[in-house]
Amino acid sequence: MASTGRQRVEGRLRAARRALGATAVLILAAVALAALVLPPAAEADGPGTTPAVRAAGEGDPAAPPPGPRDGQVLPPALALLGGGPWSGPAPPPRPCGASGLNGKVNINQAGLQELDLLPGIGPAKAKRILEWRARHGRFRRIKDLRRVKGFGRKTVLKLFPYLTVDGPTTATAAP
Repeated sequence: MASTGRQRVEGRLRAARRALGATAVLILAAVALAALVLPPAAEADGPGTTPAVRAAGEGDPAAPPPGPRDGQVLPPALALLGGGPWSGPAPPPRPCGASGLNGKVNINQAGLQELDLLPGIGPAKAKRILEWRARHGRFRRIKDLRRVKGFGRKTVLKLFPYLTVDGPTTATAAP
């Protein structure tokens, strides 16, 4: 009986050591990652700035955030990642469809180019509309567009002012 109690205690000690070892490994990995990504403390506010100067409150409060500027070197991890936040402003994402649209698109007659004018509709979704129309025939209502893969309630509601099922396509891209 004494040996089973001893075995339980030893088993609990082994489990605690394993858990502590796994926790230590995770902490060390997080510290190593932070050391790769963050610049060293001496370079945090730029060259020539020491912790004593920062503590004294010197420096311009409206200065740009710390990081490489003219002729400075990126931290190694950010250089591998492509520059991070210091590489300049990100280019705006290319929107699918036209940003401004005048007129309406008849989803029963429109081709790929006319469907691509719709905001949020790219070539892939336009192709799906054409394939659905070839298989199933005309759209009876604009709401029937929800039957096409990738068109949910919100998408159809957003497109509703630009769509029609009767009449010609009159849509043109606004300049």
